[in-house]
Amino acid sequence: MLRSLVSTICPYCATGCGFYLVVEKSKATGIEYMLEHPTSQGALCPKGNAALEIIDHPERLRYPLKRKGEGFVRISWEEGLDLVPQYKGITKARLGIGGLTWPYASTDHPGTPILHTQGFKLPEGRALMVLVQYKPASESPDNKYPFVLTTGRVAVHHNAGSMTRRSPSLAEREPDLFIEINPIDSGTLYIKNGETMDVSSFHGETTTLARVTDRVKRGVVFMPRPFPGHQCRHHRRQGCQGEDSRIQGCCLQSIPEGIDACLRRCLKVHRL
Repeated sequence: MLRSLVSTICPYCATGCGFYLVVEKSKATGIEYMLEHPTSQGALCPKGNAALEIIDHPERLRYPLKRKGEGFVRISWEEGLDLVPQYKGITKARLGIGGLTWPYASTDHPGTPILHTQGFKLPEGRALMVLVQYKPASESPDNKYPFVLTTGRVAVHHNAGSMTRRSPSLAEREPDLFIEINPIDSGTLYIKNGETMDVSSFHGETTTLARVTDRVKRGVVFMPRPFPGHQCRHHRRQGCQGEDSRIQGCCLQSIPEGIDACLRRCLKVHRL
């Protein structure tokens, strides 16, 4: 039996986890984890693990449709490609394991790995720049809250982690909420790497683990988003709304016995 592995990327989110499709007799029959992939490293969330079910689902769209009245009618691939100029040069015969980089203006077009190498589709090839008036954040560090809190993703979880945190392999690699702090700040505040502590800001409080690292600058701390509401004891909804809520002034601090309580800041971390 002819069996091959086709390298592919999970299409469900922007994380870009890689895996192999097992192909037998031109049909996908299974998946295998890609241990060497730099992002997923052999792990997939439940959606990625269900990719094969989607491929063979009876309601999967397998041919182009064109709107007609209140519904859709099936059309040929040639007609469908004519309706979308940037796909015009993409044919089934040209599709291979590596895929194609559109736009493809014609069947002999080499593809477009990089857009806008010769300019933009505006007069004289210029880009349209929009001026935005600078507006400072509604919250900034102060004597009470001197640190700036930034938030973001981690490699193995997507957004809030509603799917990826259900994967045992992904949860094992990044199981819990943490906060990153610069070594100089951690030394000043007597915070040790891996220490459990309380974190609080004007907007609420939670419990987390300290990660001492030089990946963040002095005066800045980082917490990931994929652990929503984790052990959140208080959440105060007052404060900035809308555009002003993009940046949160905050601070971080461990306050062991003997440290002056006046050092408490916007984001406070109490060693437990």
